[in-house]
Amino acid sequence: MSENNEKARHGFVSFWLWANILGNSFLTVQQFATRNDSSDLNSKGIMFSIAVIVGNILILKWKIIGVFVIYAVAVLVAVITAPFLFYFGYGLITPIGLALIISIHATIFNIKENGISVWEHLKNEAKANKREARIWVARVFGTIILLFVIAAFPIKIFYGNIIVLFAPQRIVPYYGYSGKVLGNHVLKTEYGEIRIGHLSFVSINGIGDMGIKSELFENGQVSHNLVFLGTELPEHLYVRFNRSQITEFDLNRDISIYGIPITGNIFFFDPPNNTVLLGEGVMGLIRRRRYGFNTPQLAAVLTSGV
Repeated sequence: MSENNEKARHGFVSFWLWANILGNSFLTVQQFATRNDSSDLNSKGIMFSIAVIVGNILILKWKIIGVFVIYAVAVLVAVITAPFLFYFGYGLITPIGLALIISIHATIFNIKENGISVWEHLKNEAKANKREARIWVARVFGTIILLFVIAAFPIKIFYGNIIVLFAPQRIVPYYGYSGKVLGNHVLKTEYGEIRIGHLSFVSINGIGDMGIKSELFENGQVSHNLVFLGTELPEHLYVRFNRSQITEFDLNRDISIYGIPITGNIFFFDPPNNTVLLGEGVMGLIRRRRYGFNTPQLAAVLTSGV
């Protein structure tokens, strides 16, 4: 009988490992099926689910590195969720949850079969095959480094343009990131063109919208010919958009639409069907209440002076 066949794990431990593999496989498929370009957190979820699957498979193959892969995923998830939980006043959930995950796994890995636990088998295997263990450690950490490098070059799609960014900030788990656009791009939007130059510094928020600051328009890295309701928008402005629609203009000076002065932000929700226009002139005009209009209705309100 070979050494590998002499190893045995408790039935519940085998059930736990396979349940984790199948459960995370389902999550991975589900996240891929529902994934869209705007969900960066969803992308991280896919990566973590795959890492957990790999970790459990390594344990099934008696590789101790699998345990540390699972623990590393638990720590990274805790780091990602901590800012949100602390912001909403649930900060204690992070350390408590992390301690529970590690404790539960440690307890299960120490369940004995024939007087010896899976953890002891894993340690013995690592000692007996030190060279192979070092190779597996190198493989795992090499893969992690590769994933971090890939994470620093996110690929986004806006108005049919495939845009690659250099964004080291994305490696650090947080809500959104900033980075430099690689290459020149022309986005043909519903209000005109936005021309983004090579190495323009842009921001991506947590839901995947791209934001371009007015400074980029001022220094010539980005330009536009945007027209809103027949009025050319200021040359220097902040603009934010998702993969197929502009969602916000932030005007740096007054503009006049149908003779009505507008200052501040113009926000769009589900454009062009439902538009909320916010600005000092318009807000005063509509008694400082937020109204939703489609474009023809908005034009009618502005021209009627109601």
